[in-house]
Amino acid sequence: MRNDQNIKKVPQRSYGANNPNLPSKLPILGLGCSSFSSFFFSKEERVQLNLRHDDDLSWVTPSHPLVTAWIETILHAVKVRGVNLLDTAPWYGHGSSEMVIGMAMDKLLDSETGVAGGLKRADIIVNTKVGRYSSEPKAMFDFSAKRVHQSVQTSLERLKCDYIDVLQLHDPEFAPSVDLLIEETIPAMVELKEKGLVRAIGMTGYPLSIHREILRRSRDEKGIVFDQCLTYCHYNLHDQSLFTSGFANWCRETIGAGLICAAPLSMGLLTRSGPPKWHPASDGLKNACRNAAFLCEKRNIDIARLATVFAMGKRDIPCTILGLKNVEEVERAVEVANLFHGEEDQGENEMAVLERILEREEWSILIDELLDRANSPFKDVWRSGEFEWDAIKDVDEFWQGVDGGKIAAEERMRHNS
Repeated sequence: MRNDQNIKKVPQRSYGANNPNLPSKLPILGLGCSSFSSFFFSKEERVQLNLRHDDDLSWVTPSHPLVTAWIETILHAVKVRGVNLLDTAPWYGHGSSEMVIGMAMDKLLDSETGVAGGLKRADIIVNTKVGRYSSEPKAMFDFSAKRVHQSVQTSLERLKCDYIDVLQLHDPEFAPSVDLLIEETIPAMVELKEKGLVRAIGMTGYPLSIHREILRRSRDEKGIVFDQCLTYCHYNLHDQSLFTSGFANWCRETIGAGLICAAPLSMGLLTRSGPPKWHPASDGLKNACRNAAFLCEKRNIDIARLATVFAMGKRDIPCTILGLKNVEEVERAVEVANLFHGEEDQGENEMAVLERILEREEWSILIDELLDRANSPFKDVWRSGEFEWDAIKDVDEFWQGVDGGKIAAEERMRHNS
């Protein structure tokens, strides 16, 4: 791939021009902050840290070498490379991700003047979430209005911020019912927006059908219009249903919500090493992705890099969020993002831009094999519908393992409100 190494900061794309609650521009690359946690620790790393349980945060201090490296990663991404969108959640490390961002904010922003190194709070987009929390199944989800308010106060303290840019409803498919979200959770999010603690409200989850139902019902039943929708794993080499289903256009044009995406590597499916053991994809999809990775490797092409270029090449997605755990990973992602500087200068369409910035062999394998409906390694999963996974089945299995299931959980959450 060709790249101009002299370009320092990642390009930006227009975003919330018609919505004053959203930034007018976003970096093409967003920093996914789930990596700043114990989520991906090996058994050996957990032993070294003497983690007593998954919710243990006693080790998360600025002096810890790992935390120090994470803080440096955020500082490098924001100040050096212009990757100024940070996406986090209380669920990520059960608080550690937000804590690390707060430690970085201490270095990015001076507590007295609000300015340090040329940055102001308004220069940084800090998005977090509500709804998913603990590692203990019975306490993992809480969509009560009371918990929404409590969670935001805790997040603000951890993040060292006086407001959150976008507060997102986290994994709403796991709510005991959509009714609970419409009647309790979402109105509480709006209250926080009216108080100025939150600039905008959004949602992030996997099933597009659940997104559509919540967006529609919130508007029709409560007059509440979401500002933003963050989807993941629905625009990549094996799954373009974000657009083929019509959801992207409906979200923007009918609802009026901004749309951004995450997980262009499909949570590890589109990598040389493959996905983690817990990945919910079917064996058919895992095999298809493995074959695609092998196809690329035979030609000395990194499928992860190619998949990232493909995802970022969609102009209707102003920002693609990637989980990046160190400066080296930030630099690799920035190198790809910087390929899109000046993408509209020559009046080219999206595919023309991809053809121009990719090497001939990369362009050939993308068009003639990976995306070809007849010859692609994904052709069978496209025909069977296995290009995506059944998240609703995963939800049902989760609640079957919790005492009382959905009914008892909804009673607890409504009582807590």
